[in-house]
Amino acid sequence: MSTHRERLPLTEAQLGLWSAQRIDPANPVYLTAEYVELTGPLDERAFTAAVTRAVDEADGLSVRFTADGDDVHQETGAVLPADPDVLDLRTADDPGAAALAWMEEERSTPVDIEHGALYRHALLRTGDEQWLWYHRCHHILLDAYGYARIAERVAELYGHACAGTEPPSASFGSLRDAVEEDRRYAGSEQRALDGRFWQDLMADRPHPPTPARTAPTRVAPRFLRSSLTLGADDAERLAAFAQRSRATWPEAVTAAWALYLTRLTGAPEAVIGLPVSNRTGSVLARTPVTAVNVVPLRVTVHEREPVGDLLRRVTAALRRQRRHQRYRGEQLRRELQLFGHGRRLVGPQLNIKPFATELTFGDCAGVVHSLAAGAVEDLNVTVSGRGGPDGLTGLDLVLDGSPELYGPEELDAHLHRFATLLDRLSHAEPGLPGARIGLLGEAERLRVLEEFNAPADEDAEAAPAPGLVEGFGAQARRTPHAVALRHGDAHLTYAELADRAGRLAAALRARGAGRGSLIAVALPRSEALPVALLAVASAGAAYVPLDPRYPADRLRHMLADSSPLLLVTDRAHPWAADLPRLTVALDGTLPAPDTDAALGTGPAPETAPDTAPDTAPGTDLGTFCTEEGTGTDLGTDPEAGADAVTRAADGPVPPAKARPGDPAGGDRTGGPVDSHPGDPAYVIYTSGSTGRPKGVVVSRPALANLLAAMGRLLDLSGEDRLLAVTTVSFDIAALELFVPLLAGATVVLASDDDVTDPFALAALIRSSTPTVMQATPSLWRVLADAAPDALGGLRALSGGEPLPADLADVLTRHANGLVNLYGPTETTIWSTSAVLGRGVPPHVGRPVRRTRAYVLDRTLAPAPIGVTGELHLAGDGVADGYLGRPALTAERFVADPYGAPGDRMYRTGDLARFRDDGTLEVLGRADHQVKIRGHRVEPGEIEAALLAHPSVAEAAVTAVPAPGGDLTLAAYCVLVTARR
Repeated sequence: MSTHRERLPLTEAQLGLWSAQRIDPANPVYLTAEYVELTGPLDERAFTAAVTRAVDEADGLSVRFTADGDDVHQETGAVLPADPDVLDLRTADDPGAAALAWMEEERSTPVDIEHGALYRHALLRTGDEQWLWYHRCHHILLDAYGYARIAERVAELYGHACAGTEPPSASFGSLRDAVEEDRRYAGSEQRALDGRFWQDLMADRPHPPTPARTAPTRVAPRFLRSSLTLGADDAERLAAFAQRSRATWPEAVTAAWALYLTRLTGAPEAVIGLPVSNRTGSVLARTPVTAVNVVPLRVTVHEREPVGDLLRRVTAALRRQRRHQRYRGEQLRRELQLFGHGRRLVGPQLNIKPFATELTFGDCAGVVHSLAAGAVEDLNVTVSGRGGPDGLTGLDLVLDGSPELYGPEELDAHLHRFATLLDRLSHAEPGLPGARIGLLGEAERLRVLEEFNAPADEDAEAAPAPGLVEGFGAQARRTPHAVALRHGDAHLTYAELADRAGRLAAALRARGAGRGSLIAVALPRSEALPVALLAVASAGAAYVPLDPRYPADRLRHMLADSSPLLLVTDRAHPWAADLPRLTVALDGTLPAPDTDAALGTGPAPETAPDTAPDTAPGTDLGTFCTEEGTGTDLGTDPEAGADAVTRAADGPVPPAKARPGDPAGGDRTGGPVDSHPGDPAYVIYTSGSTGRPKGVVVSRPALANLLAAMGRLLDLSGEDRLLAVTTVSFDIAALELFVPLLAGATVVLASDDDVTDPFALAALIRSSTPTVMQATPSLWRVLADAAPDALGGLRALSGGEPLPADLADVLTRHANGLVNLYGPTETTIWSTSAVLGRGVPPHVGRPVRRTRAYVLDRTLAPAPIGVTGELHLAGDGVADGYLGRPALTAERFVADPYGAPGDRMYRTGDLARFRDDGTLEVLGRADHQVKIRGHRVEPGEIEAALLAHPSVAEAAVTAVPAPGGDLTLAAYCVLVTARR
């Protein structure tokens, strides 16, 4: 070894690594390592001599770094590299595994950058003719290109030693010349030109998309790794694909990585971190030193763009920016002020190693393996070509991931998906759009489409679900004297509830109600509410639920949009003055037939009779009306009330009048219609982005499926009591009012005052001792804050908005079980369910009965497990569509590409991902819609209402967190006077 010592400044590349290491001195992340797998009759002494000489010839490996204040320098010849350690591991149970463990332990041991051994090598024997030559180096000394030059020189020296010939002199450049070349570039006009190129390219400081769910908080000292090899046929096919577009296989791999990242993240652009060897100068090309630079490559990917065009654009970009690759990425990051948590210059990295990974050492074959190539902030994929002058014999793919962001299974999945994409790309014609190249292998595709949607009980799902009318009627016949409903001090047995619903159903039919007709129901929370809803169902009609407490303009719009046949209510309302009205008492009975209240005001339909059915106001047990108007004594036949409900839906009914785009269909003008499985059960209004709430038409089979699904989930009995707290205008109220009635349980109907006061609600819980309650997280939170002791006997059903983890913890500790539910109105109340235990992060579980959940990308291709996409729901719960809005129906209810012909699915607009166990996480809205206390709200609707005021010139509405973490709406207005 030369004893010449010289003090030199650091290159820009070295200075960046020095600064990074000094920030975290004990982090071994900047220790790089590789090993060469040697097979054959190795001469140990000759090999170690070759290694020692090659290291001696590279003066950059003998330096010591010293800091003197802000001045940092390196001194060559200050460290004598030790001879390789030789370890014989042949007696280990698994010599190969023992060698890998030793190397990993050695590499991950921190080294003092000023005083430690920055370079170390060893020879590990794992078999009679199997050896591993290991060398580890701080990144400040060598990069991958430098490692390759050292390995090539060792192979050259050892080959001559075996042949007994004199090797040529070393062709390495000196560290001094490399430093001088770096200094000249730092003051050159070329550097200024390069800087302007990168500053212009990155002027908008794009946020690099990443598959990671969170931003890393640090560079982890260790990383996770997954690897695989593509064979010769695969590699040659990829190279041929590239040649058809006048590109090389590394450029094709780069285009594939950009396509993979954009498909995975949904972002239109990838910002790839591209390590470049940075050997444009003649000295650096010969010198084992660190010079690698990581530069950004921005690639916009258009869904419909042919892959050949994408490859040509990527190739042009790579070749254009290759001229500017010497400008340091660290410097660019400083200039763009990309500092702090989550502020990065580049996203996941792609490192192409076209230099040889197979070497010959005399009579031994050598294969190079990288152990660690430096810091891993996110994902780093390395693709190394196998082969030589005769062509590729394979591609080695190695994916490193930060354990802060990814798990081992997730990393393996990413690598196999990328390999799948490369394989499919190699088979593609250049004219094929990139969006049509699938990412998922067959096994993962089957998991997300089939396994995750497989029924928990195939026999139970195959059985038809009884409808609301049939199910309630059957239960009333089984338990006529059991209490069906409690409200305050009043209660109704199943027989009484069936009787009152049957009488009201007959009155509705006498007024013209039948299949396809819509009946508006506007009643306070009283016995009359479930009576009316059951009556509408029994009459064959569909109900339009209206909460009388809603704003008059909104109620007026709902009536105008739905054009109901009549309104069932307890009083006259100014917002419904022109609508025929059927008035009921709050206990669900009909007033005397000769009163104005019975017929209501407004014009009666042509089919209405002269008088309402003969009923006795306030009757609990007595006669009930069938559709023919005959009576039966309930005291004699306790099942008669149930029969009345069931039979009221039979026989010919006046059809509903069809309207263009009305999914309910039908003709309201006269003549009997036959029963149809698609008859609507209800029309419920949700928020609209244009300021118009839209009516969702839910069919009877869809409601029946939901009731069956919830019945199986809750498994209620006659001992259960469900506390109903939800406004009837929120679709989840149907679960509260109907599911218990199909199971022999009791509905405890809370009053308006109870549901708006958490202390009153807690008192009601204590007095009525319900076993089940459903509420939004917002209501659960105020109840838990006010009276956590009231939760003790309740099974808590939570849904309508995201369930915060802290609230889930409270509910699992205090309540008697927690079920988290998810579902849009358009797929009938709830579509997924999850039973959550203590300490389980909230998720929404799996699809309910006869429901399929798909997480799809923008092209409607299945998103991989763990990857975010838009949630689509299919199955029996899918609604018919939006009332009178065919264009919107066609936009949101689309053909199900993974179901049977004719199946439809609903595009929820929610972002979601599948977890590895098949459960779903819902992550928020893909559009601007938000949920406030369980209600889906379009800010645009509120903005439209504000702008309708003559004093408002501009308006913006957004959701903001309130104390406690719940969302609330904030409106910002510019008044007309302020614009003048």
